[in-house]
Amino acid sequence: MSAELTSDVIRLSLVPLNQIPLDWKGNRARILSALEELKSSAPEIVLFPELCITGYGCEDAFYSLDVAERALSSALEVAQKAHAILDTTVVVGLPVRYHERIYNCAAILREGKIQCIIPKQNLAGDGIHYEPRWFTAWRGRPVETELPDHSQVPMGPMVLDQSGIRIAFEICEDCWVPNRPADKYTEASPDLILCPSASHFAFGKENIRRGIAVDSSRSYACVYAMVNLLGNESGRSIYDGCAIVASLGNLLYEGTRFSFKDYTLHTVDVDIAAVRSARSRLYSFKEQSELAEYAMLPLKIKRAKILSATPPGPPDSMSKELEFLHAVSLGLFDYLRKSHSKGYVVSLSGGADSAACALLIERMLRLAERELGSLANQKLGLTPNAGVHDILHTIYQAAEQSSQTTRTAAREVAMALRADHHEESISDTVESYTTKIETILGRKLTWQTDDLSLQNIQARVRSPLAWLFANTTGSILITTSNRSEGSVGYCTMDGDTSGGLAPIAGVDKAYLKQWLLWMEKTGDEFGPVQALRYINEQEPTAELRAGQTDERDLMPYSLLDQIEALAVRDKKSPKEIYQILSGKSIPDLSRHIARFFRLWTQNQWKRERLAPSFHLDDRNIDPRSWMRFPILSAGYAEEIAELDSI
Repeated sequence: MSAELTSDVIRLSLVPLNQIPLDWKGNRARILSALEELKSSAPEIVLFPELCITGYGCEDAFYSLDVAERALSSALEVAQKAHAILDTTVVVGLPVRYHERIYNCAAILREGKIQCIIPKQNLAGDGIHYEPRWFTAWRGRPVETELPDHSQVPMGPMVLDQSGIRIAFEICEDCWVPNRPADKYTEASPDLILCPSASHFAFGKENIRRGIAVDSSRSYACVYAMVNLLGNESGRSIYDGCAIVASLGNLLYEGTRFSFKDYTLHTVDVDIAAVRSARSRLYSFKEQSELAEYAMLPLKIKRAKILSATPPGPPDSMSKELEFLHAVSLGLFDYLRKSHSKGYVVSLSGGADSAACALLIERMLRLAERELGSLANQKLGLTPNAGVHDILHTIYQAAEQSSQTTRTAAREVAMALRADHHEESISDTVESYTTKIETILGRKLTWQTDDLSLQNIQARVRSPLAWLFANTTGSILITTSNRSEGSVGYCTMDGDTSGGLAPIAGVDKAYLKQWLLWMEKTGDEFGPVQALRYINEQEPTAELRAGQTDERDLMPYSLLDQIEALAVRDKKSPKEIYQILSGKSIPDLSRHIARFFRLWTQNQWKRERLAPSFHLDDRNIDPRSWMRFPILSAGYAEEIAELDSI
């Protein structure tokens, strides 16, 4: 039954958005469309994610004067149109240029105007983040800044007073650091702290975000609300679209993640009276004159009616296997539609990596269809009746070393996924190339003298046909390399590294094998994929040489992944890694560690050329988004030599 909200209850809507960098019209349209849908629930505050006006991933385009000007003009247009749709306070993110410096800001929109601008005080500059390259962290008190319509508005740390309800802000990284803005805001006794975010997906990260929201609401005796971007916004980062509301140390609401929609809506009524009662036992209110580093900004607020707020959701308990599936599927879906491509081509080898890529593409369409129905095909530019067969093209290319085992595995997996599958032989092409080089060299190639060359030509010969298949179907060729192989360069440049997107380059081989076994035995909401047994029963092999296996060429994948984690994530030296692992009775440990570091340094040039990959955890080896390393170096010669003295 409808009833007037009291001054002690406020209705809040959180809106994760799937935006596109520099898509001015589209980004505005999605914001305004969400507000149209919110009319019936009449929220008093609508919180959108960080940098949602421009998109978070604009990179060096943020330097452009035009981008900053268009961003403010776009925010003003949103403010005017939003006021005509819904009489509410709207929070949007955008870059703002002030005195030739660029700030990552939240703009507060009300009554058709930008009421104030709140800059981010702490910038994310580690790992995948490069915010300090473009933005300046705000230091100091609020100032006045001029908008394109020549009006003056306050810019700086701000606490809003909406009819007695006090609202403070932290922008993403602000809540992840010590000495947070919230520490200063406690003097103003905020009832509500809003946190617009662009927090990229990583395994288990939702647990950390939830903990921040819950702990913050307890520490500051307030309601804490966090909203995130959604989808694969600009290529590498995937955003899960989380929406979290906590009060006084309790989780009030957590929305579902990984939606294929343009946005999702999450509306919650929060009781401010309970917050104030608890806070009165913790803090003594200080006079406004004592608040030195931020301003109080009064805004009028129209009380809403209780209609049907979204009920609280349970904590997101998604397993790592499901997180991987849903994150990469959403990443693939957005990459396909935003690149305006018509499908994906996978060179299906009959091994684990290519099978995982094909399976993720098939699940991408099934998950999208389950949520969106016929709109899924429309978003991808497909005909209404199109299916997996129309967007997943697979090809098995047999060479002299290829076995019936891998041929059968490739065929069975492709059939189970309903892919458009083909089989071709490359033996004649390999022979043609080897004959030509033998004529040039004036000698025969043998496995005794030309092992690596004879392996690589097989991998490289597969690339042109796969590329031609992709070009003629308007598709993206998938690079199937995983992180374990990428870290030691166990891949052929312009062979199995060919492609425009590397969706599994952010996970190691051991986990990939575990995930495929889980998909075979347990499966997701669509059930297990039993055809994966043809993959899981095999020992990993590139099949480029008789009797070849990956782990015989390298080392056990489980050990390789332990060394890689310690070297890449933890930045440990060869000697330190040996000391950490020496208690595990691993045969030839020092030799394996030395081999890893030699291969790591020798193959940096390969990692520089790998296709864009999705960021999935804190061990990314992509030098353009996480782990930078010199192409030329001394190769840890002195450090490796120290292993001999242990």
